[in-house]
Amino acid sequence: MTTGMMTALLTRTALLLGLLFSIPHCAADFTGVSFDHITESGSLNLTWDNTGLDADSFPLAITISLINQTGSGVFGVKTNLSSSVNTTSYLWQGLPYPAPYLPTAQYQVEIIFSRANASNVQSVVARSPFFLIHQAPQPVDSSASDTSEEPASEGLRQGGLTKNTSIAIGVVVGVFSIMALGIVGWCFRRRQRRAREEARRRKRMEFVIS
Repeated sequence: MTTGMMTALLTRTALLLGLLFSIPHCAADFTGVSFDHITESGSLNLTWDNTGLDADSFPLAITISLINQTGSGVFGVKTNLSSSVNTTSYLWQGLPYPAPYLPTAQYQVEIIFSRANASNVQSVVARSPFFLIHQAPQPVDSSASDTSEEPASEGLRQGGLTKNTSIAIGVVVGVFSIMALGIVGWCFRRRQRRAREEARRRKRMEFVIS
């Protein structure tokens, strides 16, 4: 890196750091707005004092400044949030849109006059302190949980059987009992038939022998 490039980098860094630390960390110009615990993709209702504003002061513009310091240096971005604000409040949604989101960056929002007006001595109506925007919590993936097991019925959870279950068991037991009795009866009749046939066979043999 040449001496000229190094000097330019140091100058730019000094200017950005001077901007960062020279602005008081208070939001006296905003009313009822807290710049603490702001979350990415959230919303912030900006309201400011209307002192010194008249009908010719509108429309107002809202700008967003971003300053981020990394190992390679400091850089800043400034963009417009709106340029047609005709009231003393604005709902900022999807923070920090339209500025990019960087977890390490510090942000600042300003309310300014969007057009030159001789009656307006100051150009900034309201200015926030520099603030951080925290990353939004990641949603929990519920599909990873085990859903293969069906929940037990109310009757089983209470250690008993439901009425329908008892009826079903009774029907099954009754059917098997009838089948068992039928099999026993069939075996008994078969044994009796064999006994009668054996008796007739013996009589025929006795008749032939005699």
